[in-house]
Amino acid sequence: MKYFIDTHDKAKGSFPAEDITDGEFIRLYQKFEKALEEVGGADLGAHVNVNTRKAFCLTKGPDSDAIRRAHEKLDLPFDSITEVRRVTGVDLRPELDWCFANGMESRYSQKYAVAPMPLSRYEDAGFFF
Repeated sequence: MKYFIDTHDKAKGSFPAEDITDGEFIRLYQKFEKALEEVGGADLGAHVNVNTRKAFCLTKGPDSDAIRRAHEKLDLPFDSITEVRRVTGVDLRPELDWCFANGMESRYSQKYAVAPMPLSRYEDAGFFF
């Protein structure tokens, strides 16, 4: 599965009705979740501000075309659909790669107060793609 962010903005004509409430947005988003499932995708959450009429939706699916089809099922316009990958604080710590490469997981764990975990577990948890 690939990850995508799609954007909606009133200024660009891609946010739902002018007077949408939080509750109405949530109901619309629930329909979007079902549409995603129908095209082989899934919802991972959205960041929305109904007052400024902007939304950023995080989804996963086989390709951007599947995400586009889910929008079309609801006649829901969008500005863009962008394939993304997840980067976390763990990815931004160069010592992590060094510790794993040198068999020193416990050193990293002590420094950052986390339990040691084999690299494969980090991959399973979605830290690396």
